[in-house]
Amino acid sequence: MARNKPAWEELESLINRARRSMRKMTPEQLSRLDVLYRRTTIHLAQVATRTSDRRLTTYLNDLTAAAHGLIYLPPKQSLFAGIGHFVFEGFARSLARHWRVHAISAALLVGGALLAYFASMADPLAAYALWPRQDPRQPGSTREQLLEVLRGGRDQKGGTKFLFASFLFSHNLKVGLLALAMGVLAAIPTALLMIYNGMILGVFVAIHQRAGIDAELWA
Repeated sequence: MARNKPAWEELESLINRARRSMRKMTPEQLSRLDVLYRRTTIHLAQVATRTSDRRLTTYLNDLTAAAHGLIYLPPKQSLFAGIGHFVFEGFARSLARHWRVHAISAALLVGGALLAYFASMADPLAAYALWPRQDPRQPGSTREQLLEVLRGGRDQKGGTKFLFASFLFSHNLKVGLLALAMGVLAAIPTALLMIYNGMILGVFVAIHQRAGIDAELWA
């Protein structure tokens, strides 16, 4: 005990210094903190198995727990700092970490869109079968009718546009939550939902291209 006490006291001093400001510690001090932490964990195991000194065991246990928290746990951040870190760094890393899942989702969406697009261009009945009946932009609509819908929102007042934006937001949120909820069923319903949304997009493009609307559709 007497031989190891200086190392424990040094570790305790480094812990107190790190708690005040870890950024002000030198690389040598941080390295020393790690070395002493590992050495003290060995001492703790030896004390726990070879002696019955509970006070010493508790002291070393608290010491190693404090050092472990400083070395391995992420530094504390404010709420706004955490949000900023996620927006500018964490979100991109999450996308990169799960790129295969996003690639599969994109393939399902684009595949469904291409399938419905070519089917609708080849046979108008396919477009009627897939397109929602309550939508005013039905297959077979004239160019003027489709352009009226496309341009109709430009002259609307802010309140109407706000309601439409709220509808789009709630619709997209509903689709996202539905896809998330159905993921528990081996993700099969989620995949079908992705394909269906892609098919709706494909029919939408086909309806406008059949009427000769290209540039204004994507504007």
